[in-house]
Amino acid sequence: MNFRFFGDSWFWTWNYENPLDYPSIQSQEMLDNFFDNNEQKRVSLLEMYLKHMGHTVEHFNNPADPFSTTVDKITGTAPSIDSINVVFYSQDYRRTELRDFFHKNKKDEMRVLKNKLNFVTEQNLTRLAKFAHKTNQKFYLAGGQGTLTEEVFNRIPTEFKNNMVLVTPCILGCFNIHRDHEPYGMFKLTDITGDNWQNDGGGVDWEKMQPDVIHEIYKEMGEFNKPDNQYLRLPDTSHMNATTAIFFLDLLFQRIEHQKVKSIA
Repeated sequence: MNFRFFGDSWFWTWNYENPLDYPSIQSQEMLDNFFDNNEQKRVSLLEMYLKHMGHTVEHFNNPADPFSTTVDKITGTAPSIDSINVVFYSQDYRRTELRDFFHKNKKDEMRVLKNKLNFVTEQNLTRLAKFAHKTNQKFYLAGGQGTLTEEVFNRIPTEFKNNMVLVTPCILGCFNIHRDHEPYGMFKLTDITGDNWQNDGGGVDWEKMQPDVIHEIYKEMGEFNKPDNQYLRLPDTSHMNATTAIFFLDLLFQRIEHQKVKSIA
């Protein structure tokens, strides 16, 4: 089979240069030949595993791409009806776009903000579903940087839903025994915190936000970063590690095999 991956940085595993709880990679052989990109010290274990199994792999991923950009990229890419299309879902707004969204809606409580963000996700899912239906392509979606809840996914109009498959709302929640395999919240890996955007007008002006918004984001990020929850991504900080990538592929193949059975029935 040919696999095509879309989305953000979740096609790769990162952080081998400054890993958590491991020594850094130091041998010249590994530094020269292990990484897909020596500057960013990343490697696609998914590609490695799939090629080991005899499959071919293409990717259209770009780090930090929001879901809206991913859908634009998919709809602008030539269809491949014989390929397995895998989409890592990230938040629809990220970084400065998400910051600007918060500033524009600074008077809203968290419930209202989440409803507005979910509505944008629904629109992008429907765009993708219509394209999948038109081109007769199957798309397998999995929550990576963002969490794609079943409730939101199920709002795709029924007439366009047949070619859309939700692999899991949240990869790192799905395999976490300490959370009873429950997904994390939508802000688990949000990239609107910190002060790294001085050249882009600075970060979120938190003093103007509603108290429950600050509390909820802090809570969701804190839950994700608990030490007991890190084993699925170490030595990375926010992506699948080698073991989690194996079990994600197993889950993906379960969904693929189920779709084949459905098509025969």
